[in-house]
Amino acid sequence: MSKNRLLIKFLIVSSIVILSFQTNHKTALNEELEKEILAELDASFLGVAGKFYPKKTDSNVLYNFFIDLEHGYFLTAGNKIHLFADSKRWAIIFEVNGYNNRLNQAQIQQIYIGNCIKYNKEKNSNLEYISNINFLPIIDELEFEKAMENQTNNKFINIRNKKVRFENDYKKYEKLGIKINDSNYTAKISLGEFIRYLQETNPAILNATQKELKANIPKNIPYLTTINEYHYASFYNKELPPSKQETFLLIAKILASRNIAKWQPTLKANNHWSNWVSGNL
Repeated sequence: MSKNRLLIKFLIVSSIVILSFQTNHKTALNEELEKEILAELDASFLGVAGKFYPKKTDSNVLYNFFIDLEHGYFLTAGNKIHLFADSKRWAIIFEVNGYNNRLNQAQIQQIYIGNCIKYNKEKNSNLEYISNINFLPIIDELEFEKAMENQTNNKFINIRNKKVRFENDYKKYEKLGIKINDSNYTAKISLGEFIRYLQETNPAILNATQKELKANIPKNIPYLTTINEYHYASFYNKELPPSKQETFLLIAKILASRNIAKWQPTLKANNHWSNWVSGNL
């Protein structure tokens, strides 16, 4: 065999070895990152400080929240999961909208989990309260009551600086599966029911903006995707943490590889509000 042929053969074999090494190395790094992501999700699910959460001290109080579609104080309407990542940073944002029955306010709640989160810190007396959640008001009770008091058929309400028609026909609500609390229909439509109606008919009005979403993550971290439909397991089943759920195993793969094509769920999506009981306390 000529020297040229031997050299070509050597170069081919060397290229295959290098490519194989690079592929295996990348796979190993992705697997490690997936474990890191799942561990941080599990910590949030259990309400404890994860690797990237501020450490507990005598002078702080930590609140590490996780998505909860069955919250007793929050009547859930819409929810979704936003993913951001680059080669070093990753972030998950749970976005949930609905009615906070303790504050009498329709809200967007944003829960942040990742390795680049700017956690909210608030000092009160000698303690610092740290959390991974933001609350964005949509409609307060006074604005809602003002719309309800309008006796004309053309009722409008201000929602996040936009004028939106208020629907007061309970039959239209029931067609969408929104049950009116009062069986005799003598009561007015409630704010919680109205938010669910908007979620079914005009969901975009309830969405957080990109600027609002990025309030607690680096401005230059790339956006990957938003998951609107997914399989949700009860937050109250502590025997089934995120690391054992298909939804979050797939999310970890997407973030580690930055490949949204890895979203290939086999379980049926069930995160619609109609599948869960909430806001009943």
